Amino acid sequence: MFRRSLSDQWSATRAGSLFLVAALVGCGGSGGATPVAVPLSPNVRMLQKGDAATYTFSGTFTATGKPSATVTGSTVHTISDKVGDVLTVVHDLHIIINGAPFDLHQVGTERQNPNGSIEAVGDNAGVNGAARTVTSNTFVQPGTFTVPLNISGTTMFSDGSSSQSAMNVTGTGTATTLLGTFGVYVVKGKVQSSYGNSTTTTDLFCPPLGIFITRTEIGSGPTGVITINYSIASYHLT
Repeated sequence: MFRRSLSDQWSATRAGSLFLVAALVGCGGSGGATPVAVPLSPNVRMLQKGDAATYTFSGTFTATGKPSATVTGSTVHTISDKVGDVLTVVHDLHIIINGAPFDLHQVGTERQNPNGSIEAVGDNAGVNGAARTVTSNTFVQPGTFTVPLNISGTTMFSDGSSSQSAMNVTGTGTATTLLGTFGVYVVKGKVQSSYGNSTTTTDLFCPPLGIFITRTEIGSGPTGVITINYSIASYHLT
């Protein structure tokens, strides 16, 4: 699922420990020039190979003991493969911090169950970008959204790392962008990694598309705090 940030791990070394997580996340019908109207629906779309969503973001990064730096950029989330019920999810991030650009390439595998729910299988978020697989997991992102809905659990990885995740669906509403108007659920998430990093997110999530429309994300760790606001720029369904 493209909502991946609720289950992503922040590597202790990735991107100079800036902790930009690609968020959990799904993809939806095609974002074209004509604004669309997507009504609220609780059921998460079954994601397909070729689905993609592009976001722009801005915010600040405050390194420990230093002034805040401006952060801008974009990220593309793509389902690059689907074998049975296992999705390969690629997150390519282009980040500019105080005018200095760099790129991140994140890859994860997730299983989407017949009821639309999603659970992590593996990723490349180990130390220095090392691949790791899930050895046990009790955190499953729902295939059907309700209000209220509270989910939490633990994910253990093959490198010995772990994460504690929580997801709270607190309400519904609409999100309006240049792409159109979307019925959304308000989803608050938190991930605490054994690497010492934590992420909190507030998403406006559209289950029929499988994507968040906007996201506010705050990440903290040993090297500082980053605050990012994402907004969808385009999306494509296959």
